[in-house]
Amino acid sequence: MERKALFPGIKPPSGLEDKILKKIAEQERKTAVMRTAVFGIFGLTAATASVPAFIKAADLMEQSNFLAYASLVFSDSRIILSNLSEFLTAIIEAMPLTEIAIVLSLILAGLWSIAAVAKSIPAVRMVKGI
Repeated sequence: MERKALFPGIKPPSGLEDKILKKIAEQERKTAVMRTAVFGIFGLTAATASVPAFIKAADLMEQSNFLAYASLVFSDSRIILSNLSEFLTAIIEAMPLTEIAIVLSLILAGLWSIAAVAKSIPAVRMVKGI
């Protein structure tokens, strides 16, 4: 299919198309570099914040005797099965759900940003020509 010119009598200056394509490639590279930097910083922040959040969740689990309730599964499983609803209520009440949710969301955010960085690195290399 032949391309129809919008203004058939006017010719663009020589090299204009190359300049435009070079400018587009430069802008794409800048965008890819900026995206990589932002997601990299976000990932490092999430990874750094997840360590103290995990420590806090582990401390709260220890304080609330969650591990003692969980160990009953292996030692007294018959008693647990006979009183399953009470056991589930007690273990859910002892679980620090807010802290676990914070830890999991930080881990998810870190993994998401690592995936975004991994996705944008080839764009930086391809446009730059490394």
